[in-house]
Amino acid sequence: MSVRALLRPGPHGFWVEVPALPGCATWGKTRDLALESAYEVVERAVEAYRAMGVPVPWQPEPAEVPAGVEVESLHAYWDEPLPPIDCRAIDEAHARGEYLDLEDVLRDYGVDVRRQEP
Repeated sequence: MSVRALLRPGPHGFWVEVPALPGCATWGKTRDLALESAYEVVERAVEAYRAMGVPVPWQPEPAEVPAGVEVESLHAYWDEPLPPIDCRAIDEAHARGEYLDLEDVLRDYGVDVRRQEP
């Protein structure tokens, strides 16, 4: 699956919005940092919706892009169904002050988390 990220340059970096997922916006000092942050924001939003047991509210993307806005496609595994994950191990790690990377946890459950190039 891929979604479009809309990049707007500004005086302090790049603002990124992902219109397909309401409320997903972020920024970065460079174009690459902004896109990396956009991946993280979308991943966390999808993870949160799934954790709540509700469908991800994907929206149709706008047909037109405003002038001065660059478009970049984000490609990832967001449309793959996730297996049930036992969150007790994650909660126990957090209680010890450890933080697990979501991609590592998904790999442990057999999910292919490689980001696909366009």
